[in-house]
Amino acid sequence: MSLKSTERIKIPPLSAKAKHSIKFGLAMVISYFLALNFSWMSPTWAAIAVAMIALPTAGQSLAKGMLRAKGTILAFAAGLFFLAMFPQDRWLLMIAVTPYLAFVTYKMTGKDGQYAWFVAGFVALMILTAGPGEPGHAFLFAAYRVLETLIGILIWTLISVFIWPVSNRNALHELSERLIESERMALDHYRAQLLGCETEQDAVVSFQSCETLIAQLKQTVDAAGAESYDVRMAKAEWQRLQLLSKSFVSMGRRFDGGIADLHQVDVAKALPNIDVYLAEISSHLQQVGDFLRGDSVNLSDNVKPLVVEQSYIDGLNHFQRAAIAVAIKELSHCASIVSSIIDCVTNIKAYERGGEQQNRQGSENPVDNKIVPLGFALTPLDPDRIRYSFFAVVSLWVGFLIWIYIDPPGHVSWPYFLPNLALAAMQVPHMRFRMAKVFGTAYLCLMPIYIFVMPELSQFWQLAILLFVISALISYILPPLIAIAFYLGMFNMLGITNTQHYDVAAMMNTLVFNVIALVIVYGLSHIAGSPRPHKKCLKMLNRYFHSSGVVLASLAEPNTKRSFFARQRLAYHQQEMRSLPAKLAMWSAQVDGKQLPDDGRLKLPSLISTLEMMSLRIDDLYRLRQTVFAAPLAGAVNEEIAEWRRALARTFGHLAKGKALDSVDKISLLLQARLQRLDRCCETAINQCNRANDEELKHLYVVLGCYRNLSQVTLAYIGLSQQFDWQMLHEEHF
Repeated sequence: MSLKSTERIKIPPLSAKAKHSIKFGLAMVISYFLALNFSWMSPTWAAIAVAMIALPTAGQSLAKGMLRAKGTILAFAAGLFFLAMFPQDRWLLMIAVTPYLAFVTYKMTGKDGQYAWFVAGFVALMILTAGPGEPGHAFLFAAYRVLETLIGILIWTLISVFIWPVSNRNALHELSERLIESERMALDHYRAQLLGCETEQDAVVSFQSCETLIAQLKQTVDAAGAESYDVRMAKAEWQRLQLLSKSFVSMGRRFDGGIADLHQVDVAKALPNIDVYLAEISSHLQQVGDFLRGDSVNLSDNVKPLVVEQSYIDGLNHFQRAAIAVAIKELSHCASIVSSIIDCVTNIKAYERGGEQQNRQGSENPVDNKIVPLGFALTPLDPDRIRYSFFAVVSLWVGFLIWIYIDPPGHVSWPYFLPNLALAAMQVPHMRFRMAKVFGTAYLCLMPIYIFVMPELSQFWQLAILLFVISALISYILPPLIAIAFYLGMFNMLGITNTQHYDVAAMMNTLVFNVIALVIVYGLSHIAGSPRPHKKCLKMLNRYFHSSGVVLASLAEPNTKRSFFARQRLAYHQQEMRSLPAKLAMWSAQVDGKQLPDDGRLKLPSLISTLEMMSLRIDDLYRLRQTVFAAPLAGAVNEEIAEWRRALARTFGHLAKGKALDSVDKISLLLQARLQRLDRCCETAINQCNRANDEELKHLYVVLGCYRNLSQVTLAYIGLSQQFDWQMLHEEHF
């Protein structure tokens, strides 16, 4: 058979994952080659830097590499400073390091630069433990650590840039397009709901998608900014787009909470052009998506104003008018947000074309401001982050005391290894210590290689093949988080140095040391709260309702009469109320089926969604409390609203303590009676007040709408919570 008649064998192209694995294996070989060739102190350090920053795209790797470099340099300065101050007194040294570790841990568990603070913590402890034997050795240790970390970052950066480079630029535009599309789909859902049409996708799903994309967009902007000059120049506009998108999601959740009230009126009669109004806003979002894709589109934010049929609205009761007033407020806010998004995207494109941003006349930036008490108040500390800091400090001291008074296998490694494990566990607190199983599996898999393969290697090219194969396989087969645990097991187990020698007893001592350390840190982790997700969720729910009740009760007290400590207390509870729903969403996803049946787990997102809407409505009420009604309107109406507020606060207090409440039907009847009484009270007050202007009435209706919506959302939460088997969550499961 001739060669021409045979079919050519087509080699399939390499996948992106395969290319990344090959690049990673090559980087590991180069890092070990340089370290061994130049006899650096620990060849593993450069390899660890490669393993920690090896991300799929060059920009992501460079951004994370910069964070690792910053953290290492900070640790270099801090470690040598503490050793210089207390070179001969280990107790004073530990006392001085304690606040540093607490501060680093608190910053690490925040929102910005977590990885840099993590590196600043564990590298500083490594430098300090290198000092007791010989202070000069500590300086060399610190210098080599910085050098090898920077070399590892440089190796992976060069490989990721010159070998199969993957840019974040396309991912950035793709994410922004998907974000705008998710916002448009959510808006179309509400448009269909207002007009009584059916929709394929729930708005809650669209907003959850928006929140996920906003978080991804932040990371991608940082990564793309590290590799692209125009993205870096337009970073402020990209950050503004994220804030506007968050404001859009908040607006949508508020609107979602008021949909049920709007179903009681004919929205098409009250707002005759509502369909055209929302269709124009949706069309503008569609144009933004096309513009981001590079289509030639003339962006415009002209939206015809809402037409309000006042004669129809005057025939409604006061709470129906309140629902319309809140809807008009949110719809106007929606148009302002979309206008600012158009302005933001226009400026981003101007930077990409090499021009300067051009702010259009009349554009606004309606981003929701944080709710803080009027008057001076310090930024409150997060109690969860304080517990994490205490956990790290206790781990440091336990490790130090074990080394001083017991000195088991591991020796001087105890004072830094225990807090290092604590810091690593707090990187992903809702998944902590699950990775310990992966770490142990890595040891078991690599132990035969250490015993049977490594002693047979005599040349570096043989070691290079082994390192390349192991690294590439781990990178290709395992998910990123699990792969990191395998890399750490590999570095710890193989122990590659120029003066390579093999000692099974030393290896077993290392294994025993790691196992004991993991057990101790797991026990100490209960200082930061129970590591079991269902217990964490129960405590957070109690905290949420307690703080929400405090904030709600504070609406009756003017800010001018509050002392500094009262303002500080209020700021703390406001922070708790706003941050706990997101924490609950993170922890609830990890609740085991043993603690909650499948139907209960499916209802958890809806339960947490009601908490988010409660927070938004209480925030709205906190803003609105500053506007004072006209005196004739204030009397009986304010008294009824105050009683309503106290009833809600009592309900929150019962929920915070886990007390049983009446059935949803009974609470609903009580709410309806209160609404009817307040409606009559409003009618009487308005009839007696001839001087009430439109602005005062609008404010009254918005306040009534917020209270009613808050009551409805609270009722929805109670209805969902009564479907849960809370006793099962409180029981101990082993």
